[in-house]
Amino acid sequence: MPRAGIAQFGLWKSQNFYANIPHDTLLLLTGHKITGTSYYSSHNGICNHNRGASYVYVIRYHIFLAATVGAHGIGLMGAFHNVPGCRCFRRYQCLVAPNPGLLDMMSNFTFEAIHQWLHVWDPCLSSLNIAYNNFPYVARRCGDKITDNFEECDCGTLKDCSKLSFFTPDLFCKDGSHS
Repeated sequence: MPRAGIAQFGLWKSQNFYANIPHDTLLLLTGHKITGTSYYSSHNGICNHNRGASYVYVIRYHIFLAATVGAHGIGLMGAFHNVPGCRCFRRYQCLVAPNPGLLDMMSNFTFEAIHQWLHVWDPCLSSLNIAYNNFPYVARRCGDKITDNFEECDCGTLKDCSKLSFFTPDLFCKDGSHS
């Protein structure tokens, strides 16, 4: 049963992972079906240390399908699968249709559930982002008009620099590309 497996995973990540990297939910992308199912998400599990866990079986590296199925599982956020009365704007089926697929639109019921979540009870999604120190958010690069630690100058692209009067062709970044 997928519920038991995801519950065990949720407890494990709460005890072993959450303290190092606090998060709202965790999506596990796997190359194997777990208990014969392609995906599972704890209903109303987002913002819950134990239940904020989902998994998606990524079939043959189909990243777009994995992304939409993951969005389906996480996107439930307390909403239920579409039922009679749901209206999907500009689409035949919506993101939380009973059978997930390459879907990109939410129904009126899902919009209402997310609105309730964000404006009535939101323990985590409106919190400020936590800057992790284990990886940089910005990759340094030559030509971005920002003088980084290993650059003497950075006037932008070669075209930008050529418009400046002090530019000479021998002006290079330390990595060898033009500044």
